[in-house]
Amino acid sequence: MRDRVGLVLGLLAMAATGLAQDPAPSAPASPATLRIPDVFHVVGVPGLSREEKLTLILDDTGLAYEKKKKAGPILAYARVQRAEIVSGEREAGSYVSGPGDLGTAMALGSLVFAKKKKQDVLVIDFVNERGGRMGLVLFLPLGKGNACRDWLTQHGVAVTEPEMEKSK
Repeated sequence: MRDRVGLVLGLLAMAATGLAQDPAPSAPASPATLRIPDVFHVVGVPGLSREEKLTLILDDTGLAYEKKKKAGPILAYARVQRAEIVSGEREAGSYVSGPGDLGTAMALGSLVFAKKKKQDVLVIDFVNERGGRMGLVLFLPLGKGNACRDWLTQHGVAVTEPEMEKSK
């Protein structure tokens, strides 16, 4: 009986000292998704009209959207050919970009609206499921372009910002 009491007291003492020690600090977990509300759709999401307001959702596999009770995928990161973020903070001027891609052309045409509204613009050139080149243009709330760029870069998407044309 004494052996059992000693064993129980020994186990309780070990448990108490184990609980009293501080656990090793753990690294903060990175968020599983980035949600950007108040995004305006310009072009590129099937089934959505121009200027529909949505929440852009970026997760580990790709882009998706949520709008009221409607939600769906937009595209996987693997299909992205090129992405550009145009900051609404930039001064007015002419933007110079790469080859005349469909998405880039639509984005540059939309900059007038973005400059008036002071919004960031996300432009993605991608390949659809049939191999065709497509474009996606979304207006993000001012300042959200940086978070979007960081997220896309972390997931293997090269993101650029168009250069300003130099004054002559």
